[in-house]
Amino acid sequence: MWPEAALISSLILATTQLIPTTQACGPVPVSNSSYNPFEFPKSCDPRPGFTGYGINHFGLIVNDLNATIDFYTQAIGLSLLFIFTPEGAPFFKIAYMGHNNDTANTGKPFATCEEFTLQKNDIKGLIEFLYLDNATYTPRASTKVTNTFSHIGLIVPNVTETQEKMKKLKVPILKPLGELPATSGPLANAFGLGKLSTGNFCEEQKEALVQGLIPSGTLQHLMVTDPDGNVIEIQQLITE
Repeated sequence: MWPEAALISSLILATTQLIPTTQACGPVPVSNSSYNPFEFPKSCDPRPGFTGYGINHFGLIVNDLNATIDFYTQAIGLSLLFIFTPEGAPFFKIAYMGHNNDTANTGKPFATCEEFTLQKNDIKGLIEFLYLDNATYTPRASTKVTNTFSHIGLIVPNVTETQEKMKKLKVPILKPLGELPATSGPLANAFGLGKLSTGNFCEEQKEALVQGLIPSGTLQHLMVTDPDGNVIEIQQLITE
């Protein structure tokens, strides 16, 4: 074989090994009315030695801090606690936001942003936004490229009214109420079910997966995105 031909053969072989293959579908299991998709442990008792532990906040890297603050204020109802700019490094900023709704169990909202900030370590459900001006790399949300971050979960008193509010604010809605999530596209990417992740599954299997999500309440979930494309899953608050 000529050297050029051998090189071409090697390139073709290497390329075919990189292309994900879609497996042929076997029979999709028939629905079983007695099947329970929830698996509960024997106990949900508090773990000894962890009294006082709680998730305080999570952090997101953002590409436009002003747009992010505006969105989470107008669409999600968060209050801005503060923006921190390190001395000598005005190109980097940290912003904290959270719902100022009796978050410290005092029976009333915080009167000032300073008071809110002083108590921030006693509060759950905050978001920290990290912003680097003139960055040489633009982070991509999980709706664009699947990564380890999936979505933010938000509870609201009335999810139907919230959907109308999102429409008026022209917030991108990936999945409205009453619809099942798509088997491909931005929302599938955010839930780890995008094209790059599901090359070993056929369409029938992916459709069965989506149908199997119905008992989880997905039809009653509203899915929207923030300015960077991060998914916010909105659910109805359960009231007594």
